[in-house]
Amino acid sequence: MTRQSYRHELVTALTMPLAMSLMEGGVVGILARKAFDVSDLQFATIMAAPAAANLTSFLWARAARGRRKVRFIFHLQLAMLLAVASVAALPTGTRGAAMLTAAIVASRCLMTGILTLRSTVWRHNYPRRHRAQVIGRLTLLTCLLMAIGPVIGFAVLDWAPSAFRIVYVAAALIGLAGAASFAGVRLRRERELLRFESQQQARPQPHGAPGSIFEYDLTGSVPGFLAVLRRDHVFRRYMTFQFLLGSGMMMGETVLIYLITQISGSYLTSIVLTTGIP
Repeated sequence: MTRQSYRHELVTALTMPLAMSLMEGGVVGILARKAFDVSDLQFATIMAAPAAANLTSFLWARAARGRRKVRFIFHLQLAMLLAVASVAALPTGTRGAAMLTAAIVASRCLMTGILTLRSTVWRHNYPRRHRAQVIGRLTLLTCLLMAIGPVIGFAVLDWAPSAFRIVYVAAALIGLAGAASFAGVRLRRERELLRFESQQQARPQPHGAPGSIFEYDLTGSVPGFLAVLRRDHVFRRYMTFQFLLGSGMMMGETVLIYLITQISGSYLTSIVLTTGIP
């Protein structure tokens, strides 16, 4: 089952990132400024979407509790690909700019759900001694495609700016093959997992004890979420410094990409600076 799951996920890693990459802030932010002429507030919203969407992760974990994970992820993938393809149908005006912003926010929330629940599949299907190797390979492929894909796609826009419609539809169709492949993944011990999740008395493991392979819902509510920060002072301090570091980096990245879209008239140059090199 490990090999079977890996083969299906390998196809997904070779196809799905193309669509995901086109909704990254450093990619779609360029398109938003050059083709849709979004306002400063809309541009800031687009750049903030990935980080803001991460806050929905515990909501996705709660929504998927007691449901078949692979099927749930597959439906999220389809919805995300639909959001990507919808960019091709948007008008390039004030109305289109607002719709583009909404599509990006929605797609980023869906991506967060995919990434959050995919960890459950990895934890169950890949033994601990092989997990890092398998996930490392899948992640490497994903990073390569997310760097190369936008560069190739946006290079065409310098000759035909309206070709972004073809690029987004093509990426969504390629991603559809990856979603179909992922739907063939079988989750190991799924019946036991669903039975565990249906128990109201499920509790997290004590501090220092080996973690259970099953999910538990400690952060399913705001009091539970805050309890983690209140009880674990080391983790609280770590998250405080992560917040400060991340805030500075995100503010700097937003301003940098904004300046690049103002200075560079070339799609290719802009995409290399904002996405290809990083």
